[in-house]
This record gives sequence, structure tokens and C-alpha cells, in this order.
Amino acid sequence: MTATPTPGADPNRPTRSGAAAPGPGPGPGQDGARPSEQTSEQSRARANRSTSGGTGAAADEATQDNTVTAAAQAVGQLAGEAAQLGLAWFDLARAEAAIARTSAVRLIGGAVIGAVLALCLWIFTCAALATWLAGWLGRTDAALALVAGLHLVLIGLLVWAMRGWLRALQMRRSREALAQLGKAFSP
Repeated sequence: MTATPTPGADPNRPTRSGAAAPGPGPGPGQDGARPSEQTSEQSRARANRSTSGGTGAAADEATQDNTVTAAAQAVGQLAGEAAQLGLAWFDLARAEAAIARTSAVRLIGGAVIGAVLALCLWIFTCAALATWLAGWLGRTDAALALVAGLHLVLIGLLVWAMRGWLRALQMRRSREALAQLGKAFSP
């Protein structure tokens, strides 16, 4: 199915079938190029005519004005796109902050519940251990003393481990290396 070209339509423009519309071909002053190509070719031809005609300074000035105008438009467009990007980034940061705030509240709530559950589990384990020891030893006071002694040993191990973690947190080797580096560069 071929469509007849409408008056004033581009004869080189494809129709719905994908083929070029039949027509008389390029009209006077048209070489079959796209309008954007025609415009750039025509402006180059005008520039060549104006420089060869002795009015090169005026043509150069017009070309500079066009270049400056185009550059100003490009800078304006870039600034607009940068502003849009900044607003999009701000919206993203605000949305992520809201999600982070909700997550932080949930994490704190979970940590409190976890601590309560761990304490209850610890108490139950200690009571079960004390009951088992009381049945095995036949004396409740000895069983409670052993459980209390176990707690003291565990607290001592925890304090010993925390001292090691504190030493690691102080980064002594890094501080010593920085001090030596500072001495090497000091006059």
C-alpha cells in the first residue's frame, strides 16, 4: 500500500510501509539532504561567500556571536540539568533518611527485646544449673556458690577480653608509625 504524498510533504520521508513516497524528487534549491544538513551546508556556503567577498570581519563576528549564543544556551541547559540532578539527589537522600530512621528505631527495639530475652535465658540457665547441682551435690548452698563462682569466672574472662579489645581500639602501632613519620618530616 503506497500513499500519495501530500502537498508540501517531504518526498524523501518514508511512508507507513517504510518506502519513500513517490514524488517528483527534490525541488529547486533542495539537494535531497535533511533539513538540518541543508541548514548547516547553507550556512557554510554563506560563510564562504562572505569571506571571499571581502566582508570576512563581519562574518567572523557573526559566527562568534552564534558560537557565544550557542555556548550560553548549552551552559544554561547544563545548569538546569544540574539543578534537576541536585533536586533528585536531595529527594533520594531524604527518602533514604526516612528509611534509615525507621530502621534505626526498629533496630533499637529489636536490641532491647533481644537483651531482655538473653537476660531471661541466662537466668533460666543459671536456675537450671543450680537445680541440677543441688540435686547432684545434695546441698543447695553449695550449688548456688558454684553458680556464683561460675559467674565470677565469666565476668573475669569478659573483662580480660575487653581489655584486649580496648588495646586494639587504641591502634598503638598506627600511632607509633605516625609519630615516627612526624619525626622524620620535622626540621
